[in-house]
Amino acid sequence: MERWSRRGLLATTALLLVPVRGNPGMVSAMTVAAAEATATALTASYGQQDLAQTAASARAALETLPTLGVHPLGNTGLRDVLHAQARLGLIRARALADSGDSEGARLALVPARVRAARLHDWPMIRYAYAAEALAWLNTGQPRLALAAAYLGQNSVDLPAVIPLDARLYAARARAWALLAQPDAARDALAGGQRLMDKADPPLVAPPQVDQISQAEWARAAVDVHSRLGDAAAAETVATAMVRAVPPSDRPDVALALGASRALALARTAPDEGAALLAAALTRSAELGTPAAAVTERVDAFLTAATAHGRAPDQAVTDLAERRRSLRI
Repeated sequence: MERWSRRGLLATTALLLVPVRGNPGMVSAMTVAAAEATATALTASYGQQDLAQTAASARAALETLPTLGVHPLGNTGLRDVLHAQARLGLIRARALADSGDSEGARLALVPARVRAARLHDWPMIRYAYAAEALAWLNTGQPRLALAAAYLGQNSVDLPAVIPLDARLYAARARAWALLAQPDAARDALAGGQRLMDKADPPLVAPPQVDQISQAEWARAAVDVHSRLGDAAAAETVATAMVRAVPPSDRPDVALALGASRALALARTAPDEGAALLAAALTRSAELGTPAAAVTERVDAFLTAATAHGRAPDQAVTDLAERRRSLRI
């Protein structure tokens, strides 16, 4: 997978801030091209830098795009601007959701979804609903996550010929698991797995509109199995995924899947679960703002590991202290 350097990303973003004089239409074309380049760079580097910085970079690029109606844009120019705005808006919203700013994510999704609707870009619209569901899940509101996921799947404005986004099934499965509805959660997982089997997705890839990687799907599946208390199924999925990815990607994939699998170990092997989460939390914090997916799983694990009344293992105590030290 192509990696974008931090210097390359900053250079691309800097192009957006250079004032250009002359024909307004030409200014818009140059600005939109730079914005699309920034969106490509932010997508390629997603998860390799502070998520809050990713959101800020997307916002900075958005603010350089022309206000529609100010410049004389033709139909093609209008679509180009809308596409860049929608794309950057979705990147920003996903980064905000992943960094724990769920309210900011939902606010960012409003204009992004409107612009995608003006383009009749159904994959973008469904990605937006999946991002909204993720934001609700990160704040522990599974019923609202279900509502967003169902809207993405069943809106009358979305033609049935457009393939569904497996992330919507993942959101439903996670929400039903949080609501302790195992049959509904497993049904949603099965539906998403059928989509994954048809799509032939990449093993590892950053989150983007037109695809969900097998690693991202596996993480959702492991999370669902863990919340349902099925440690064996969680371990099976996680182990198979780690073995499948290229060696260069295994450490990061193993960390992510370990964080999802840890909850199933809260009572049977709390020291192992705490170690998995401590590694994931440390790695996430090294990049800046710890990912909400990690901190939410840490909180759920600590609640489950200390619910039985006996003194927690030292590893659990250390994890709790590490979590408190982050002050988020």
